Amino acid sequence: QIKTIITTNYDALIESAYWQDYFQVICKNDDIIRYNSNGVSLYKIHGDCKHLEDIVISNTDYRQFLDKPKQELIWNIVLHELSTKNIIFI
Repeated sequence: QIKTIITTNYDALIESAYWQDYFQVICKNDDIIRYNSNGVSLYKIHGDCKHLEDIVISNTDYRQFLDKPKQELIWNIVLHELSTKNIIFI
């Protein structure tokens, strides 16, 4: 079973495919506080359409993201996941 999804998508398409009580969206560092290991976690590393100020979309945004991600705690968790789990890229 998939427990972690990491996406660069901004829309809510993936969220609409899951039951809300079994699924949690993590797109800001504050979302980590409410982390529930029993469900599926969706890490939106380039932002979310609900938080337009954090979206990574332009060349400048990407450069800043690579230098210092706005949501550094989330990025550290993503790096940990990528280095310790089997990954499927779709």
